[in-house]
Amino acid sequence: MQVLKSIKTYIVGKFHPQSYLSPELITLLTVHAFFLLGVGLSNTFINIFLWKVEKDLSIVILFNAIYYATIPLVFIFAGWLAKRMSLTFNLRLGIICYSILYIILLILQNNAAKYVWLLGILLGISGGFYYLSYNVLGYDFTTDDNRDYVMGVQGLVLSMSTMIAPVAAGSLIELIKGLKGYVLIFSISLTLFLIAAVLSTKIPIQTINKHYYIKSILFMPFKKKNWRYVMIGESFRGFREGVMMFLIGVLIFSMVNSELFVGYYTLASSMVQLYSFYFISRRMRPGTRKKYLFIGVVAVMIAALVFLLALNVVTLLIYSIIISFFVTFINNPTAGIIYWVIHKTPNSKKRRIEGIVVREVYLNIGRVLGVLLLLLTISKNANAIPFIIVCLSLSQIVVWYLFNKVKIE
Repeated sequence: MQVLKSIKTYIVGKFHPQSYLSPELITLLTVHAFFLLGVGLSNTFINIFLWKVEKDLSIVILFNAIYYATIPLVFIFAGWLAKRMSLTFNLRLGIICYSILYIILLILQNNAAKYVWLLGILLGISGGFYYLSYNVLGYDFTTDDNRDYVMGVQGLVLSMSTMIAPVAAGSLIELIKGLKGYVLIFSISLTLFLIAAVLSTKIPIQTINKHYYIKSILFMPFKKKNWRYVMIGESFRGFREGVMMFLIGVLIFSMVNSELFVGYYTLASSMVQLYSFYFISRRMRPGTRKKYLFIGVVAVMIAALVFLLALNVVTLLIYSIIISFFVTFINNPTAGIIYWVIHKTPNSKKRRIEGIVVREVYLNIGRVLGVLLLLLTISKNANAIPFIIVCLSLSQIVVWYLFNKVKIE
């Protein structure tokens, strides 16, 4: 911890005056780093693992649809449980559920595709508990002044974890032939989750109002314009994101049939994203969020047009590199604006958990709709994937339009 404190002292004031990381936030980011390493080793290849077993893209799509549909329901329950217990309790519960998921994968192995509904639900439960707590604690440990910078640092942690884990996992799978390589990386993930769970005990327990205001916040978009703009905007962001989070990796693997190549692809994408987060953390401020959002949306739409030429490994890699840099221009500004809207809600300190829950509900509504669109389309025409990617990307102009309408007071 002393090393981390020294790093924090160096960072404070180095990039801009709001570059402050509290001791609580450093602890949270440390936990998150180990968690992401565990997830990065395995999650990158869960979709590929399912595809490899069945050679059926619809199984992978169904798995993700179940996952996205489960998350908002778990977020609603996790918010209630956090009010009764604590955010750190939920954080550890999410880590434990992830561990259970990988234990089940170790047991099922070749039969995993037959229980895709169970795996999707378990992943949704795990993500719901963990990310509810992580997002709320991240909100608590920051202010609107330094939130853009902190989200940049969070992105750096994410990028570094995704740089290391997939290449390591891909190398092990290539080295240990068959499904034994998958068994090994799932086992290593369990160890990293255990470390994260132990470190999470160092995060201070936050004071939480026990009353759960979920009904009033859930319907806030019907009452307040700013809430309506950001939540519908999140649904449109999820509309594209839900599909692209898994589709590109599976398509690349289906063409090259090499986990190691997928690992190197992820490494390259993460390196670009690492620089993007660094770039954003140094330059973006609350007053420039909408400008960067517009740039990101335009870049995402233009990048997708490459698939009108061809759908192959080269176009997939070109698209991924461009998106890895510019998607940060969408995700960070939208998150910053949403947190500002939550903060400006009356009694926001008492209802911040509910605000994070509702954001996730609307985001995953969009994700489910996007994935179902993909499933319905390829069931009729398997060659329509390039056009689906283009349509999903073009829809992001709605994200900019809605977030741009938010009135910043």
